[in-house]
Amino acid sequence: MKNTDREFYIETRGSRLFRGLVFSGSRESLISNLFGKNTNILDLKTLTDVIPVIEEHHGIREDVPVELIIGTENRSRDFSGCFYPKNFWMEERWTRVYRLMHTEGISEPVKLIEYGGFYFVRDGNHRVSVAIHSGIEYVTAEIVHYKIPVNLPDNLNRNNLELLFEKYRFYERTKIFDFIDEKQFQVNCHDTWKKLEKEIFVNSRSWFVRYYDREPDNSEFIYIWNCFYKLSIEHIRERSLLLLFPGMRETDVFVELVEYWNSYENPDSFWEGEIFEKFEKFIGRKRFILGLRRFLFQWGRMKTASINDIKYMFLHTTMINHVVPDFDLPVAGKKFFNLCYKQIYRINAKFLKEKSEKQLMIEDIDHIWYKSFYGPVIERYRKFLYPMSFEKFYMKFSKHYYKKIVIGNVSIENCFEEFDKKIV
Repeated sequence: MKNTDREFYIETRGSRLFRGLVFSGSRESLISNLFGKNTNILDLKTLTDVIPVIEEHHGIREDVPVELIIGTENRSRDFSGCFYPKNFWMEERWTRVYRLMHTEGISEPVKLIEYGGFYFVRDGNHRVSVAIHSGIEYVTAEIVHYKIPVNLPDNLNRNNLELLFEKYRFYERTKIFDFIDEKQFQVNCHDTWKKLEKEIFVNSRSWFVRYYDREPDNSEFIYIWNCFYKLSIEHIRERSLLLLFPGMRETDVFVELVEYWNSYENPDSFWEGEIFEKFEKFIGRKRFILGLRRFLFQWGRMKTASINDIKYMFLHTTMINHVVPDFDLPVAGKKFFNLCYKQIYRINAKFLKEKSEKQLMIEDIDHIWYKSFYGPVIERYRKFLYPMSFEKFYMKFSKHYYKKIVIGNVSIENCFEEFDKKIV
């Protein structure tokens, strides 16, 4: 194939990809708009207006993973989430950039702003969009680094901005992150930060005064409170209480626990162990309601959430990327992550609970799912280069063999051999 023919072929492929992205972004935007959501990609000014930059410096030129580029400085109206192009008038430039990046390349680096570990495009939005949607993992960039006073969430997007802003306002009022590492707090509910402030600076301080008969300084009662907080979080993890609170994280459940404790007329008459036991019994009586709540929450999220929301929900609910460092998050759609969630929590967890007499932890469930099924499947796919995407391969194989392998005594190797014969 001549160079001109090859370039024409690549540009035509880029044009088709562009139009597909516009249509995909339009469908997602239409659904989101019905629920009053802003579908434009995140712009940096929205963040800096609330969480100011405390230091700025220019860095060296370096290669940046495109997965960390989540927004733009001044082109948010032209792109929706994940840098989907929004307007058909962008096609000519977008496809030209696609052709150049997949032939001779573009030597000029993009210009990025690093803000709290994520990157926003100052110049080069089309190149970033092309890279994200055509399998290019890194772009060369000149970077300006912005330092900010708080950590950002793992999955920063428009849907969790208010939660981030609540966290910053909490820090501004209390300065507690000067005493306690903010990574200890895992929050997913908007009112948790305000409740946490009341728990620490009203309830805990009052307890200190009653117990020691004097006023404390901040470091004293915060240190004592943090010991209690760590003990409570450890209990929440050991008893896998997150499974009973859909959509919540550890600090959210902690707030539920202390609110339950303070509902008693004389909270000081109980020690921690008693409250932990009473709280679990209380939750046990509400198990049916919580189960219904979990179902409604998941159903609602699946219907309205974007693919980024679904990925984040899967990762933070299962904690799989923390429990299994080798876990490789594939490029896949909502159905894939919903299937993995179902495999871990509805099938694997139920089977292991029936099989084991001890209380299961999330780490146990994750490890067994990965080692017995997901890990071997992705290794098989990489080894044999099947003529389909990993998402399609995994979902087809799971449909026929997941329950047989996990619940039964069927060898996964025999299942692979049988499956290969079906798809030949």
